[in-house]
Amino acid sequence: MIKYFWYYADHDTNLSFLSTEKLLDFTDLILFLSVGMKDVTPDERVSSIIEHLNVTYNISFETLSIYANIEEKELKQFIDDYDSLSFEKRYRLAVVVLFMHFVLSIK
Repeated sequence: MIKYFWYYADHDTNLSFLSTEKLLDFTDLILFLSVGMKDVTPDERVSSIIEHLNVTYNISFETLSIYANIEEKELKQFIDDYDSLSFEKRYRLAVVVLFMHFVLSIK
């Protein structure tokens, strides 16, 4: 999808060669890059990715907490209140969550 974004940005605004599904994906990407980056906090992003990992890949809070070196109860508290974790623990959690998401998204 990123290649279509760069094509659009660098060449022509006519994307009629894309299927309807790809065009909708492209539109979602544009909205994400323009609006979503400003309106969603980093903590909200991490929380959403945690939910995605849990629902899509059945990765438990216990697994994520072990990898992030935090208590499972701390992870659950983070989901309810982002400020419940120290900056250091939030950083570790974010790195683990984003890395796992990246690895599982490779095709």
